Amino acid sequence: MKSFEEWLKSQQVENPAPEERAVWKGFYDEACARAASGPTEDDLRLRFCDLATQYYVAGRSAAMAQLTPVYGNLVHHAVEMFLKTALVGVVSLEDMKSKYVHNIKKLWDRFKAEETDPALDQFDAVISAVDAFEDLRYPDKIFDTAINVNLTWQAGDAVQVFGTAASQTKKFEFFMSHVDDLVIEIMGRAGLNPKFFTGSLSPRGREALEYQNSHASAWLG
Repeated sequence: MKSFEEWLKSQQVENPAPEERAVWKGFYDEACARAASGPTEDDLRLRFCDLATQYYVAGRSAAMAQLTPVYGNLVHHAVEMFLKTALVGVVSLEDMKSKYVHNIKKLWDRFKAEETDPALDQFDAVISAVDAFEDLRYPDKIFDTAINVNLTWQAGDAVQVFGTAASQTKKFEFFMSHVDDLVIEIMGRAGLNPKFFTGSLSPRGREALEYQNSHASAWLG
C-alpha cells in the first residue's frame, strides 16, 4: 500500500487543511484495512459483475458491427462472468480458476444446483449454444471450412438450412434475445441491480444495450 502522502497525491489532493487532512486520513486507514484483509464477497461480486457487464455490452456492440465470431467469444466471456458473479461465496476463487476455468456448462450446472429451480432448464439450450463459441478462440477452428457462424438477434430471424452439405457443417449460433433473457435472470437471482453497472456508459454503449433488447429498460435509467 502507498504511503499516506503518496495516496493523497494519487487522489489529486494537495495541501489539505488540517480538518480535511484528518478526513482523508480516515479514508486512507479504511482502504489500508480493506487491503490487508482482502476483498469481501460483496467486493468480488461487484467486480465480477462489472466485468461481465462490460463483456456483455462489448459482445452486443461487436454483433451490431457484424464481427463474427468475436461477438460470440465476448458473449461467452460475459455469461461466464455473470455466472461467477452469482457463485461468489458458493464456489471459491481458486475453484473458479482451476476447476471451472472458462467452462460455462460446468458453471451453469453448479448455479442450477444452488438454485434448485427446474424453471432454469429453459436456458440449457442457450448455454450449450454459447459454450460452443469457446472453440472459436483458436484460429485453426476459425479457418475450418466446415463451420458456419450465424449472427441472429431473434429466434424468428433464424434461417433453416437443408441438404447434405448442411448436415456436414458445424453450426455456431445462438439467439441474442435468449442471452438477454439469461443475463437478466442471473442478475435477478444474484440480487443485483443492472442499472448500477451502466451509469458511466457512453451513448454508443447505451445504444448497444438498447438494440433489440426487450430488457433494455432494466439496464438503463
